[in-house]
This record gives sequence, C-alpha cells and structure tokens, in this order.
Amino acid sequence: DLSELLQALQILHSSTSAVEQRQAAHVLCEQFKVNIPHPVQVARQLLSPEASVQVQHFGILLLENRIRTSWATLGDEQRAAARSLALDLLATYSQQLDGDTAHSIHSVSHQTARVLMNKSGIVMVEIAKRSFPDHWDGFFSSVFALFERGPTSVLAALDIVKVFLQDVYGMDDGLPMPRKSVLQQALNACQGDVLGVIIPMLVQQVKAIHTAMNAKQEPSEDACALTVAILDILTLYTPCLHVDKLALDFVECTVLPLLSLPSCREHVVDLCAALLCKAGPPAVLAPVLTQLNANVVRRLSSDVLSMCTAAISEDDYSYLLSLAELLCSVVIRHFQKGERWVSPFTPLQRD
Repeated sequence: DLSELLQALQILHSSTSAVEQRQAAHVLCEQFKVNIPHPVQVARQLLSPEASVQVQHFGILLLENRIRTSWATLGDEQRAAARSLALDLLATYSQQLDGDTAHSIHSVSHQTARVLMNKSGIVMVEIAKRSFPDHWDGFFSSVFALFERGPTSVLAALDIVKVFLQDVYGMDDGLPMPRKSVLQQALNACQGDVLGVIIPMLVQQVKAIHTAMNAKQEPSEDACALTVAILDILTLYTPCLHVDKLALDFVECTVLPLLSLPSCREHVVDLCAALLCKAGPPAVLAPVLTQLNANVVRRLSSDVLSMCTAAISEDDYSYLLSLAELLCSVVIRHFQKGERWVSPFTPLQRD
C-alpha cells in the first residue's frame, strides 16, 4: 500500500518520532523495496515533482535497488520503463540546475536536484552494465542526446560514460568476469563512435579556454569541467585504444597545452602516463611511442624546470611530483626494453 509507505517515510524523517516507530517504519520501507510487484511504475509515482524530497529520494533508491538485485526477473516492459525513467529524471534535474524554469521541480532544492541527478546517472550505468550492447545498443546514443541540453546535462552525460568505463575496465569487482569481457569487447568495438563525439567537444572547449586566456580572462568553469571530464574518459579508454584513433598532433596541439591550466594539468599528466605506458605490438607502437615520448617529455621537462626555479605552492609541489614520476616511468620503460633513446634530461643535468 503506497499510503503506508508514505506514512512510514514521514515517521522516519520526523524529529518527533519515537525510536520504536522509526524502527518499524524502516522495516516497512525495506520490505517495500523487495516485495513491490511493479517497482519501476511505483518509482515513477514516488519521483513525481509534487512528492516531497524524502519520497523522491526513496523512489530513486527503490529503482536502483531493484536494478541491482532483481534485473534478471524484470520483464522487457519493466526494463524499458526503467531506462525511460532514468533518462527522464536526468533531463528534468539537469534542466533545473541549468536554470530551465519550464522544467523546474519546485519542491526540490538545487542541492537535492544534483544528488538525484547523480543517482539517476548511477541507475543508467547499472542498467547499461546489464543490458549493453545486446539489449540496449542505443545506450551511448541516449547518453549523448543529453549534449543537446545545457552544460549540466553535458557534464552528467560525460560522468555516466566515465563511471561506466571505470566499472567495465576494472573498478567493479561485483561484475562477473564473463559479463565484463562482453562489455569490454563491445566498448572496444564502439570506441571510434564514442571518440568521434567527445574529441571534437574537447577541441571546442580547449579553444574556448585559450581564447579566454589570450584575452587575460579566467576560462569558464563549464569549459574547464567539460575538459577535465573528457580527459578522464580518454585516460580510461587508452589501454584498449587503437593507435590511429588518437593522432599525435591532437595530443601535442590540444592536450599538452592544457598543462598551463592548474585545474586540468594533473588530468593531462594521467592521460600522458596512460599513453606512454600503452601496451601493444612493439612494431606498431614503437614509432608512435617514440614520437609521443619526445613531445610529452619535452613539454613536461619544461614545466619541471620552470617550477624548480621558484618557490611553489603545495598544489604545485604535488603536480611537480606527478610530473617527476611520469618522467621516471618513461625512462625506466625504455631501459627495461633495452632501447636506445635520447634523454630529455640534458637541461635538468645542466641545471
């Protein structure tokens, strides 16, 4: 009975409720999560704009719980409804955060809208881990459709892609290895389509950043946040990246100049480290790695030298250490392989 649930939630969140009442209400809510026969339809009711914050929170938790624990028992109609609900929630909450008053949820604050938007993104990832690609080949299309909305929607979409990649490429120990292998193969196969969407976006954001910096202005927070998100996605994708998908001139002309921006530089270092440690057939990767090493190390060495000549902040010191670790890993890699390589450290040795 939905009315019993609403009453239980009210008791749980009331400061005047007795301990025994709260315990009984908690038990009822947990039983409701497990036993409700049509969880997606009920979750949509609980997540209506008229519902209280507490009720909406429970609605998204109900949806997430049933996807994690009972996805195999949900019929095709329920699964399609879950995908539709997650996408609707993402659009609604992100549009509110972008200031779209036509889609504003008046009972929800901006902070709550952000929490619910992030939880909706997690629901999207959990569904994708169970249905992509065979039963949801349009996952990336659905996510990238959010790019047509405001900057919050774009960041939410990029975060979904990032978390999905993190879980598939190793962060989710609860994902069975056979399923993880299927997902990895599917991601490898569609990487060209994914990169074809996010790399032009990165180029656009980098141009906006440099335009602002050339005008002696601070780059916008949105441009920096989008750039960082895309750099992180590229870093996650690097271990399985086809060499020709990430051109060296793109790395040199678009990625490396971001080292001058404090909010981006450590993410650039992470991407460079992943590229420099790229595994693959030596005959194919050797010329690419050699040129990339030269480009990256030249730029990083320059930054190390410039930072070593003056007093630096704690953040700069952390950045300096990350650069030093990357440079050392490059040298160790080449010595271990017995390669002849011209050292980039001549200026360091001199100074």
